[in-house]
Amino acid sequence: MRRRRLYDRRRQWVWRWLGQGVLLFAGLWLAGFMVFVEVVAHAVPPLLLPHADGIVVLTGGDDRVSAALGLLADRAAPLLLISGAGRGTYLGDFTADDAAAATRYA
Repeated sequence: MRRRRLYDRRRQWVWRWLGQGVLLFAGLWLAGFMVFVEVVAHAVPPLLLPHADGIVVLTGGDDRVSAALGLLADRAAPLLLISGAGRGTYLGDFTADDAAAATRYA
């Protein structure tokens, strides 16, 4: 009987410390995330973009391809990769202005 109580006490102790550890980890993660959000909210983009090896466009949002073609026209990088475009999608399918900007560079 005495051994059983000792086992139960140890088990409670382990669960208590494990629970407190999980709460501590979650609290630290939440605090770090809040600091990250604050830093990102006040981030300022650089005035002059550095030269890159290539531009990658992850499609799915408005004007992402147009922005990438603008960067390509500004010679921010020599290569452009557009991911997520459907089969049979060509450069001219975006807009005439975008296609003209890309062909000026090419």
